[in-house]
Amino acid sequence: MKLILGKCVITILLLCIVQGLVYAQEGPSETEPNNTRDEATVIRSLMIIGEVGSGDDMSDWYQLDVLGGDEFSLMLSFDEIECQIAVEIYDDDEMIEVMDRGRSPDDVDVEIDGDCFVRVYSIMGFGYYTIEVEQEDVEINTPVRTRDDEEDEEDEDVEEDDYRTGDCEGPDESEPNNNISHATVIDGDRIEGRICGDEVDWFLLEDREDSDLSVTLTYDDDECDIDLEILSDNDVEDVLDSVYSPDSTDVSIDGICYINVFAYDGDGPYTITIEDTEPDSDRDDDRAADDRWDDECEGADEDEPNDSRSRANTITEESFDGIICEDDEDWFTFDFGRNTSDYYTVVLHHDDDDADLDIEVFSDREEVGSLMGVSSPDEEEFEIEDDLFIRVYSYSGNAEYWVEVYPSDGDTIRSSGDCEGPSENEPNDELTDADVISGLTIRGYACEDDIDFFLLAGQEGYHPTITLYYNDNLCDIDCLVWSLDEVAGELDSVSSPDSDNFHLPEIGILAVFAYSGEGDYTIEIEP
Repeated sequence: MKLILGKCVITILLLCIVQGLVYAQEGPSETEPNNTRDEATVIRSLMIIGEVGSGDDMSDWYQLDVLGGDEFSLMLSFDEIECQIAVEIYDDDEMIEVMDRGRSPDDVDVEIDGDCFVRVYSIMGFGYYTIEVEQEDVEINTPVRTRDDEEDEEDEDVEEDDYRTGDCEGPDESEPNNNISHATVIDGDRIEGRICGDEVDWFLLEDREDSDLSVTLTYDDDECDIDLEILSDNDVEDVLDSVYSPDSTDVSIDGICYINVFAYDGDGPYTITIEDTEPDSDRDDDRAADDRWDDECEGADEDEPNDSRSRANTITEESFDGIICEDDEDWFTFDFGRNTSDYYTVVLHHDDDDADLDIEVFSDREEVGSLMGVSSPDEEEFEIEDDLFIRVYSYSGNAEYWVEVYPSDGDTIRSSGDCEGPSENEPNDELTDADVISGLTIRGYACEDDIDFFLLAGQEGYHPTITLYYNDNLCDIDCLVWSLDEVAGELDSVSSPDSDNFHLPEIGILAVFAYSGEGDYTIEIEP
């Protein structure tokens, strides 16, 4: 029964990976593929948020079905450092305007007689863009709105909006709040909401003009991946797009503060907390009061706080160092991590007597593997199809570390059916083929329908503590323990590490297998 369930889980994981690759080129307002005019996403709101320039997604098409009149203005915003984005505007089949000056923000006034189509395309790079539509009789930014106004709007729209089910509504939101003109007004410091499907939630923070804020997003990162944008008027000030929860950032707001929440993957509830902070110029004086700013937690190549993906330090060399303290994590990205190589080798060095440090490796937002540095150095090769991100964190202890990242040839990337780890000689799938282990560390690889047998030489008569490590974001690996032909116990936790003490009066035997997924594992034995 367990192996059958494992196959089901593997199928689901593969579907999630495929879905994640699609979403990686999709913004919250668009439905991919919208790469041609015939596939244009129909937009019924006054704002479009999309992503373009990644992979084969070089062009996004939209049909604007929101216009109440034939004259309107269109404003384009994007990150000029990351990309250069252009827009073509069509009246039926005729292109009437082009925005390709490479500046952000950029705006244009147009007059439309027929159906309005918009094509967004990348001139250089890739990234998010925002397009806002404004007419004389439609107010995009509504600084003063009351909850009574929202209740009246709900009564009018309740039969028209599919999101009015309640399943997509949190305690602090009034659906539909799916565009900036219907933003829910928030006068407190806490927001609770829920994201479903392709829905987005907009909030307007009252009385937050000309303020410095700390915004924290919390959600169940086992169930979903939720992002948010913080806007001052119509300008995006910051984005929280970490794959881990909670994630936080500090922003300075000049105009009206909006928050746009959307799901990168999955759906579920979320909480946003907002705190007033001091301006950046004053915050430097208080660095000693924040453990994140403590020099003991900052290495030569890192600028704290780099504790989330959105604050990742950019590394230009093939090696860097840092320091991990308790509850600290360090994020890095690389300017050579795109379009220079398909494969990279990552090596982690640290004092494994003082700490147990781990690394997770991402291709853009997709985790492609990890290093469980129970011994140093730890090394592995990874296939990287997009921007390379690395997260360094401590499983236990505090330590300095040194990481090498360099392009490689892909020779050690495990191909389908290759289930052999450094400590094993395949096939070791039967007890008669078991690998004899005389040391205290085993490093293997578990694949579907694969079982790894090991004989523990020299552990008979002892009560060893056996600890199993694996990446529980990629797989679920179990270990059965025998003393000759007597069952001594098992390690079958759904999280890593898993550890227990076993009595082995006779020769110890281990059987390791993947309950779901596949991946590297490490077993440590302490007599």
